[in-house]
Amino acid sequence: MVCQNGRVDAYIDDTLYCSHDFGTIAPGRISAHAGYDKEAGEIVVKVVNAQAEPLPLALNINASAMASEADRIVLKGANLWEENSFSAPELVVPVADKVAVENTVEFDPSSVTLLRIEA
Repeated sequence: MVCQNGRVDAYIDDTLYCSHDFGTIAPGRISAHAGYDKEAGEIVVKVVNAQAEPLPLALNINASAMASEADRIVLKGANLWEENSFSAPELVVPVADKVAVENTVEFDPSSVTLLRIEA
């Protein structure tokens, strides 16, 4: 992974798999990581959106054969400070669904998102 001047490039075996220019996004409000799970044959993207607003990102993944949909798991609360407790154990729970990854993917506010894309 190469992070420079607001741009993140992810490489696997010296081949560029995805890149994104975060441009004017405030530092510290988003974190992203991408890798490849060889055993599962999937590109794995993890994104933390610590902003109070949804964050649309265009994923530029350079893979020759990639699924157009990803399995997505989102862990989020109503705000950044919400947490589970014994009296309210399900305020923050993971929600699984599928999302198209051919264009822009929107990441929920105050969330951690895991995308698994067959490739």
